[in-house]
Amino acid sequence: MKRKMFMLAVCALVASCDGASSSYTGSYVGGDNSALIQLELVDSGEGQLNGTIAVSQLDFEGGKLETTVKSVTGAKDGDQLSLLAHSNSFGARNSPLSMQAQGNSLIWKVPMNGMTIELVKADQAAYRERLIAFENQLHGTDAGMIDWDNVD
Repeated sequence: MKRKMFMLAVCALVASCDGASSSYTGSYVGGDNSALIQLELVDSGEGQLNGTIAVSQLDFEGGKLETTVKSVTGAKDGDQLSLLAHSNSFGARNSPLSMQAQGNSLIWKVPMNGMTIELVKADQAAYRERLIAFENQLHGTDAGMIDWDNVD
């Protein structure tokens, strides 16, 4: 009898879970050799999303990593996310970000260049590790060295 009650309780719990109401709270990381992106989202559970997006780029001339951080707000509809990255500069335009969730990833199709960027769910330790590897590109190039072919 107890076993049947337990199975009924488990079935009721599973039936009450709605697969379409996935939470997107977390940190997502992606990019390529030219930029590293971290998107941190908090899902209100009512279709609203808030968070930040950090874009890190290499400044080979200055020999440093430059990071721009913007707040984001938006909404979700199933596996579709519509976000707006808010400009930090007065008079500058906000940037719309449309993404589709696929498993533990968010797929962002950049409208300006048609590029597709996959942002994978990752914790802070994984992000820091990837950021260090990204920044190490500054130390493995000849950027800033004298171009002897163009010296008079």
